[in-house]
Amino acid sequence: RYGLQRHPSVALSVGSSMISLFLALVMLAALAAMFTQTENTSTALFFLLFLLKLAAFLAGSVIIIPRLTRYFLRRYSDAVMQYIFVMAVMFLSAALTNLIGLEGIVGAFISGLILNRYIPHVSPLMNRIEFIGNALFIPYFLIGVGMLINMGTLFSGDSVVWVVLLIAFIGTLGKAVAAYASSLMFRLPQRDGNMMFGLTSAHAAGAIAMVMVGLRLDMVTDDMLNG
Repeated sequence: RYGLQRHPSVALSVGSSMISLFLALVMLAALAAMFTQTENTSTALFFLLFLLKLAAFLAGSVIIIPRLTRYFLRRYSDAVMQYIFVMAVMFLSAALTNLIGLEGIVGAFISGLILNRYIPHVSPLMNRIEFIGNALFIPYFLIGVGMLINMGTLFSGDSVVWVVLLIAFIGTLGKAVAAYASSLMFRLPQRDGNMMFGLTSAHAAGAIAMVMVGLRLDMVTDDMLNG
């Protein structure tokens, strides 16, 4: 509303958040696939196949989704049809990543990155996507996570408290160091460092989704989820 998206600090914050989340999702996919690999597969061969499947999926997504999106949005102007198309691409990408041994959240995130440039931010389609996401998907996800968290463990021992303190301290300190170091490197004023720190310091949805995947695969404990 105030036109702040034109500031370099905002572009740096958005770009760095996308890159860091993508790298975290790739690491999550590698760990999840490693946990579910068979004992007959060697580690080197497993990671080679994993990287080949990931590269094939990324290449196919970058080539196919933009062409399909341009064709569909030009041919069909109905807002409902366009929204169904976006949802279909997202769910299909998630299903494909599950098929090749990755987590569905990776496919959904990548399809969102690719579709982002073809959907105007001020358009009926984007309004519908944001409304359905904010009114349905995000509350459903957060309610589901909230029903799994046991608040009683926060008062039953010191282990969860230490997890909470470490996550809060290291996460906040790391974002602060990155924000202010970037402002110095790019010779931006301190208020831009404050802007980058504010924009990047409070994102938990991706982390919660990753912990949910780890919990399902027995990679993490309940203490991490509750923390």
